[in-house]
Amino acid sequence: CTENGWVKGYKGINFKEITFFKGIPYASPPINEFRWKEPQKVNNWNNILDCSNYGSQCPQPIGNGAFTGGSSSDPTFDGEYLSSKGIVYVSINYRIGALGFMANKLLREDNPKNISGNYGLLDQIYALNWIKRNIEEFGGDSNKITIGGQSAGAASVYLLSLSPLASNLFKGVISESGGVMYPRDPQSMYSWHYTVEEAEQKSEQFLSKKNINTKQITAKQLRQLPLNIIIEQNMIINNDNTRNTWYGNPVLFHPILDNYVITNTYEEIMEKGLQNKVNILMGYTFDEYGASPSPYVANNAIREITRISSNQWANLWLNIFQ
Repeated sequence: CTENGWVKGYKGINFKEITFFKGIPYASPPINEFRWKEPQKVNNWNNILDCSNYGSQCPQPIGNGAFTGGSSSDPTFDGEYLSSKGIVYVSINYRIGALGFMANKLLREDNPKNISGNYGLLDQIYALNWIKRNIEEFGGDSNKITIGGQSAGAASVYLLSLSPLASNLFKGVISESGGVMYPRDPQSMYSWHYTVEEAEQKSEQFLSKKNINTKQITAKQLRQLPLNIIIEQNMIINNDNTRNTWYGNPVLFHPILDNYVITNTYEEIMEKGLQNKVNILMGYTFDEYGASPSPYVANNAIREITRISSNQWANLWLNIFQ
């Protein structure tokens, strides 16, 4: 029984000793007036909640990763094998893309804390609070919570290890193929976050593509934008960014240095010893992009790769990829 009501699970497919509980809500759906706001408490339920199916994916463009896509329902992350080793495995859905990380002056001025953006990270923190309060009902230990992620998930868990809002919510971090510095930037001149000013400028550019002038509307009207407009425009811009160069440009919406969730740069937080005191295990997955290269390799990218490759291999490149 959770703090919100009773739940019903079901036996695992490959390991019958495992019990799954899918789609347990940890917050209210962030729709209508709750769009682009901090997560809200979920309503309690009176009947037993059937947890045999995952909840809906967060709305997202086609594709995944980089704070733009992904879901707990991906079979890759069902956690059944880990659970067979005695681990209580929990996966969460959180807001992504424009819905999860768009910062805007209208939204900031409508917030009593004078913040906007980072809704995806706030979802993660809200979920961790729920997990810490309820995990012992599922056989877990609230004092031994470890968070882990890969790619954008790795960046998320690093950022949570730096956020004061996540203090005392977990004891360890496992990060694979990602971090707080942008992975396509070997000189560390670009991080996994924007400043507030940069983020708000990006959102104005994003909205202007659909002829939306935030000087002529209210925050309430902004929250009432049709969902398809937000998702379609997000997809168009992300596709353009990844096709500009062979290594791609940063995605439009990702975490923000808002002085609330993220209080300072990685370097400043570490130098001052303000990070959460947790153990960190980090590594890299084999072929990070190899599993799904097609969205990132277009014809102009092939030409660029060919140009920087040695002449000896140029024809081979073209024969293979064109």
